[in-house]
Amino acid sequence: MDTPEHVIKRVFNARVGELLPEATPLDSATGLSSRLGQPVLLKREDVTPVCSFKLRGAYNHIVSLPEAELRRGVIAASAGNHAQGVAISGHCGWQAGLLSAAYWMQILLMQKSQAVV
Repeated sequence: MDTPEHVIKRVFNARVGELLPEATPLDSATGLSSRLGQPVLLKREDVTPVCSFKLRGAYNHIVSLPEAELRRGVIAASAGNHAQGVAISGHCGWQAGLLSAAYWMQILLMQKSQAVV
């Protein structure tokens, strides 16, 4: 299990700025904040190209792979958001020639499958 120190180190070493140059906004959840008596902020990952935090995880994992593993390519099997994250990460200019493939369920919504392709 990760220690708090290890998690903080991973956060500060994350390379998502290469992919998402602007920070996603934090919005105040005023109703929930009022109910809990504490400020509650919502991280707006819905404004990223994938509308999900999955893009961050996919990208960070891919850029941390050793060169030999990158040459073998990356495959994702997903119901949508993670596949989109892998597809976008695989097409970014940071690694020319990276082979990436995404697989998803046949019944996946057309909207999601079009976003991956």
